[in-house]
Amino acid sequence: MTLFILANSFVDFINYWGPTLENIGKIIFAIAGLFSLIKWVIIPIKKFIRKIFLEDREKLDFIYKELKPNGGGSIKDHINLIRDSVLRTEIWQKTRLSHENLPYFDTNAHGKIIWVNKAFMRILNASESDILGYGIRNFIDNRDKNRVIKEWDESLDKSMDLRTSFRIKDSNGKIRCMECNALAVRGGKDGEIIGYTGVLVEKDITDCEN
Repeated sequence: MTLFILANSFVDFINYWGPTLENIGKIIFAIAGLFSLIKWVIIPIKKFIRKIFLEDREKLDFIYKELKPNGGGSIKDHINLIRDSVLRTEIWQKTRLSHENLPYFDTNAHGKIIWVNKAFMRILNASESDILGYGIRNFIDNRDKNRVIKEWDESLDKSMDLRTSFRIKDSNGKIRCMECNALAVRGGKDGEIIGYTGVLVEKDITDCEN
């Protein structure tokens, strides 16, 4: 097809400008230049683009397959196994701590309580929903509340562990002195804190009155 078009163009050129040797030479030179352009520029570029496209397609196909479960060998399968293992470990740990006699708790990075065990609920004689979030503040004795909130906020700002004592008043009005030990849990990007885990230990009431 290309040769046919070139031949017709050659005939048209000769008919228009006349069959001189100079004009014929110009046509031959132009055709030679066109074939050189196709051979040394256009064809290599097409091959390069085709090679890149095929390689990228193969890479994309490989990545796509790895991101889908395939029965145990893909990256997605390994991620799922790790996730399930972590979840099982967390469930086992929370189950054990739920039956501990000491009141344990977890918070998020902002200091809001996200989990308490049964001992924690028993010592306050309160439900989980009453305690979660910032509900615990409702059980801190008014004489200690502002100080404890300030200490907690300072620990969050400085990404530090917290150890403090305060009085709590359960739903029946009984007052206890509790020592709180909260450890910062680091697991985010660059070791940033993702939350706190802690425990309350009952002390003699006089320890909170001094």
